[in-house]
Order: sequence, then structure tokens, then C-alpha cells
Amino acid sequence: MTTLLEPLRRIAAYAVCADSVGRVLLVRASERSGTPGVWSLPGGAVDHGEDPNHTVVRETAAETGLSVAVAGLADVLADMRALPERRITIHTDRLIYQVAVRGGTLTDRVDRSTDLARWHTLDEARELPLRAFTARALGLPTSSADVVPDEAPEFPSFYAVPGPDGLHRAQRFAAYAVATDPAGRVLLTRVSDGYPGAGCWHLPGGGTDYGEQPGAALIRELVEETGQTGRLVELLGWPVTGTPPHSAPRVTRSTGTVSGPSTG
Repeated sequence: MTTLLEPLRRIAAYAVCADSVGRVLLVRASERSGTPGVWSLPGGAVDHGEDPNHTVVRETAAETGLSVAVAGLADVLADMRALPERRITIHTDRLIYQVAVRGGTLTDRVDRSTDLARWHTLDEARELPLRAFTARALGLPTSSADVVPDEAPEFPSFYAVPGPDGLHRAQRFAAYAVATDPAGRVLLTRVSDGYPGAGCWHLPGGGTDYGEQPGAALIRELVEETGQTGRLVELLGWPVTGTPPHSAPRVTRSTGTVSGPSTG
């Protein structure tokens, strides 16, 4: 039963990188990984307090030998994956960046979680065993050997664990809306008494649930906090707020016109 596995959450950043003839850069998981032989976009986990823009550059260099520059945030995805052999199930929030190569030499790796880095055409990539998030990011059919949990476990969006210095720290993944009404007014919510920042106003939104897609979380939070309904229009960016031991990355999306009870 996958529901008996220990739940974990992580945030990761990945690179969609194309060369001058349209080939995409992919890396192969090694025997040291949970999915040996499967290909994915280069990237990896965001360190505590790290800007994901820096993560994708760091991880791409480590896995491929190439130095890249971030061109923009292309998408944000979430997925669950059960690893029975490790007795864990993982929810991963994945930030997908468009990047361009600045320099470096394509390099293979030894004794790491990935072993090969190669350029592939989309037709070639279509024939490879791909991680589901990679296929989705490239617009290819998804077929994955990942084991999906039977159901999403109960797990807080803000989960603190001891850091190397003994202090507790957490990464919290949240989605917020820049929402306007037909008159162009911006929707804000006020923090209640008894909460950090009481009395301050902020964009509507909040932490995503385990197994929840960021877009769905944003619409849910919009209704819960304001009674308004809306639709997603575009991904605006990725501000990282807070300082150790508490870091709160946020996905900011805009919505279209909102509707619901009016307060004036």
C-alpha cells in the first residue's frame, strides 16, 4: 500500500534548453537513481533559501557541463511519485525554465544520479523513456513508469525539519493571484489578527496541498479567501520571500476578471 509510505515534499527547477537546430538537452538517470535509464530535463532540488533561477543554472552545469542563462519561467507543474523501495512518497513542485547555453562542454558523469547528457530532436525524444513532467514540458505524449500513490497523504504545506545547524527550517510552496475586476481594481486580502503580518494586505493565495497542481490551488485559495471566482491567464513569475530559517517560494499567476460578491 503506497498510503503507508512516508510523505515528503520538494521543490525543483528544470531547464528546457534548445540548440540552434531545435534539439533539446536531456539527461539520463543512472543506476544510482530511482528511475535508471529514464531521460529528463536537466535540473534538481532547490536548496533552502536558494533562488530557483540560480538552482536551474547550478543543476544544469552539474549534470551537463554547460553554463546556461535563464530566459524566463515557462511553466510550473506538480506530481506525486511513490518509491516503495525507499518507503517514501514524494510530491514535487517543478519550475520549468527556458534557458540558453552560454558556454561549457557537454560532459558525462560517473557515480551520480545522472550519467549521460545528450541533445535530442523532439522525434528522438518521443521514442525515449521520459519522466512524465519532461514529456509534458516538451509537449510530448506522457507515459511514465513512475508509481503513483493510491491517494494523497495528509501533509502540511509548511513542514519544518531540523537543518544542519540544528535549527528548524522549511520550504513552503504557494500560489498567489494578481486579480482584477472589470474596472481594473486589484483584489487584495488582509491578514487576520493572530497571524504573522496581521493587518497587512497581500495578494490572495496560499500554500498548495500535497498532490495539488499550482493552478488548481490558486483558484481554490481565491475562492476561500475572497469568495471570488476567476480563471488563469498567465504565469507572471517566481518571487522568493523570507530568510532562513523560513523561506517561502511563491508562484504568482494572474487571473482574468473575477466575479462574486462585491464589497464596493
